[in-house]
Amino acid sequence: MNRSANILLSATAGTTMMTLFSYLVSLAADKNFSEPEHLGTLIHRLAPGTSKKQGQAIDWGAHYAVGLLFVLAYQELWRTGKIKKSIRNGLVLGALSGALAVLVWKATLKMHPAPPG
Repeated sequence: MNRSANILLSATAGTTMMTLFSYLVSLAADKNFSEPEHLGTLIHRLAPGTSKKQGQAIDWGAHYAVGLLFVLAYQELWRTGKIKKSIRNGLVLGALSGALAVLVWKATLKMHPAPPG
């Protein structure tokens, strides 16, 4: 498998697993933690003229694009040797990525003129 295909597969698999985790947490907590749905609300409130189909394409596209950015960042860290590939480092990167994502969500919701409840 070439490098580009490997990156796309990794980004798709990682983002899908994270999304499934969010759906499971949503079920367990009886709250909505679905990133694409919240992205949809944010985008629709900024561009209310978009159709539901257009909105969903943008939501899911943005969601997977962020996953791709994370994978590209990981690949660069590994390629340059700044971080060695290991389970421990993968767990640390995952935890740091999760914390970063929470901070980005908090900032986005704070800055948005009409955030979801």
